[in-house]
Amino acid sequence: MVLSYEEYKHLGGELSDTAFSVFGFEAEVKIKTATHGRMTDSEAVKRCIVRICDILSKADVSKDKVKSWSNDGVSETVTDVSLADYESQVRKIIHEYLANEVDSEGVPLLYLGGVLYD
Repeated sequence: MVLSYEEYKHLGGELSDTAFSVFGFEAEVKIKTATHGRMTDSEAVKRCIVRICDILSKADVSKDKVKSWSNDGVSETVTDVSLADYESQVRKIIHEYLANEVDSEGVPLLYLGGVLYD
């Protein structure tokens, strides 16, 4: 993995080691897909992974379909957010963090093809 658990914690990550191993891998897969395999180990990529892990962990919780609960006078309501909304958030974060990043050959990470240089 591009980001170790220690680096993840240092960058503000709050997931457990076990949860990070799941969501960190998923975050890297999403970034590799968006960059067509040109993912680097830059600071921007690492911070992007931290943000995506946070979103994915919340998306995982929402699968329980729990709208609200009450226990001993404490109540909480969870908004029902669709998987499409989470995917949209992930794409937005990838663009926000990686739009200006390039690989070792100077190709933008989010470049999708066509003629780059004449």
